[in-house]
Amino acid sequence: MFKNFLTVLSILVLVSCGQNTTSTVESEDKALADAKAEFIIEGMVCQAGCAAFIDEELEKLDGIVKSEVDFESKLAVVDYDNSLVSEYAMIDLINTLKDSLYKVSSVEVEILQTVEQVKIDTH
Repeated sequence: MFKNFLTVLSILVLVSCGQNTTSTVESEDKALADAKAEFIIEGMVCQAGCAAFIDEELEKLDGIVKSEVDFESKLAVVDYDNSLVSEYAMIDLINTLKDSLYKVSSVEVEILQTVEQVKIDTH
């Protein structure tokens, strides 16, 4: 009985491995982190609540690739696609969360990568 089970299992494994399964994945425009912003945020009272909440809300914005909010340093570091979202939109978001409990007191922006536009002469 056990030999029959192993034989059937082996056949199933061999058959399933031989199948060529192709899956289609819808193409989704991915944000490219070409800028980094560092925000000093006043008004946070804890890591688990405030910092985590701000981090979650930032990541909901289109164009945010990665965000990390640290309660102890009052620092939010955000990697983002500046063609999809601006630092001004992030400041507005943070300043309006929880009935304006939080306030961005300082911002530093670094452009990590620039997109070069080249005009091609076709004549």
